[in-house]
Amino acid sequence: MATPENCKCHTSKINSEYTCPSAQDFFTDKTLALTGGTGFLGQGIVEKLLRCCPNIKKIILLMRTKKGAKPEERLKSLIQLPVFDQLRETNPKFAEKLSFVSGDLEAEDLGLDQKSRRLLQNEVHFFIHSAACLKFNEHLR
Repeated sequence: MATPENCKCHTSKINSEYTCPSAQDFFTDKTLALTGGTGFLGQGIVEKLLRCCPNIKKIILLMRTKKGAKPEERLKSLIQLPVFDQLRETNPKFAEKLSFVSGDLEAEDLGLDQKSRRLLQNEVHFFIHSAACLKFNEHLR
C-alpha cells in the first residue's frame, strides 16, 4: 500500500489508502524520451502512451542511423506501422507529438551533439530506456 512515506505522488486519501495519479494525469503536459522506440517493446510503449495519454506533450526518440536509413526516414516508417492503425483512426495527428534526436547508445556520450543534449536536459521530464542489443555474441562489459 502506498503511504505518504513511500509515495510522494499521493493526491487524496480514500478509505485510509493513498492513491497515485492515473498515467493519463501523470503524463499530462510532460515530455518523455525513449530509447528503443523503433523496437518491439518501444513501439508498444509509444503507441500506448499516445493512445492512453492524449495530453502528453511530446515523445522524443533517441534514434541512430541503421542500415543506411537516417533517423528522419526511420521515424516516417515507424508511424506507418500497423501498431499505430487504431491511433491513426482516433487521432490522425498523433505523429505531431513524436520527434527524435540522433544518437547511438554504443557511442561516447550516446553520440549526442550539443543541441540534442541541451534539448534532452531542458525539456525531458522522464526517460525510458528500452533499447536492446540483438547481437547475441556481444561481450557483457
